Amino acid sequence: MEDGIFCEDILVDILSRFPKKTLSRFKCVSKGWYALISYRVLPKTTDVGFLCQCISRFDNTIQTTFFRVDKEGSAFLNHSLGFSSEKKCLILDSRNGLLLLKKGWLERLYVYNPTTKHTLQLPHSRFGMLTAHASLASNGKNYKVIRFFYNGRIDSFDMEIYSSQTCQWKEIELEIPRFSYIYNVPHAHSVSLKGAIHWIWGNYILIYHLEDDYCKLIKLPTHKTYRYTYKMCIWDSEGFLHYCECDEHGINIWVLHMEDRNYNRDQHIFEWQLKHSAILMAPTLRKMFMGHSKFFSPRAFNDDFGIVYLMYKGSILLYNLATGMLKEVCAYPFEEPILDIYPFSYSLVESP
Repeated sequence: MEDGIFCEDILVDILSRFPKKTLSRFKCVSKGWYALISYRVLPKTTDVGFLCQCISRFDNTIQTTFFRVDKEGSAFLNHSLGFSSEKKCLILDSRNGLLLLKKGWLERLYVYNPTTKHTLQLPHSRFGMLTAHASLASNGKNYKVIRFFYNGRIDSFDMEIYSSQTCQWKEIELEIPRFSYIYNVPHAHSVSLKGAIHWIWGNYILIYHLEDDYCKLIKLPTHKTYRYTYKMCIWDSEGFLHYCECDEHGINIWVLHMEDRNYNRDQHIFEWQLKHSAILMAPTLRKMFMGHSKFFSPRAFNDDFGIVYLMYKGSILLYNLATGMLKEVCAYPFEEPILDIYPFSYSLVESP
């Protein structure tokens, strides 16, 4: 580039990881950035969408299907990234084109790349305890797997991390709190933001800092005696953590603000701000969904197009934050029970 600080190839690699909406703003920085993004970065980005897992009624296997989403909010079936697996194979997390899978009664963990069809079985942990949950952190080159496991105590989990660079598990000297049997397991969808992994943890957000090996708990904007994890989700948009919840009043989205937009050990000032609130209703779906907002389940967010992915019984819906329109995905007839949906993008991903 003009200032000579960065090699152009490195800058292309960095910029290619940003959403297209953000790249459009970056094009205004200079003529050099405009040309670089227009002719080198954007051609490397690919379509984004979501993966859907459902159980087949015919052979009792789990079918995973990829849907590409466009800016109008339409979803199109893409068979190339789909796959079939045994019933005991579940997606635990999705990050930068890689999937974390748990298979079989022994709960073996695998990292799978749907683009290359390459699977890596992670080595056994020396602790051998049952996995409460596991999450994936990836920068597109390397990845880490964070595993929570039962330690025999009723008030905490233990934790360990697998690194693709060392190919080994590392025990983390932390005890993760368990508030009650209701909050035994963190919410399945995690968020990687500012060098930390975030989970919904009961009435809190649990934040684990990968480099510094410490945790922080932040209270959610609402407090519930019994919190259904399938009624809420979190995501990262424009560098901020967002929390979404559906109830009988509709959909509500908060954004977490913090001083200096940074997570520090000495930072104790966090503030949730309500960003979006609406009753979920659309003219074409009025008869089907009116008065049933509490049955909607927010699952993920598409930052490129400002779309929230929702589940409702056997349907997948796309909710556009800008227009307030709710659209049912009908490109594929879901006749099987839907287990969950996961955001997915397959650009710039290497094999595990």
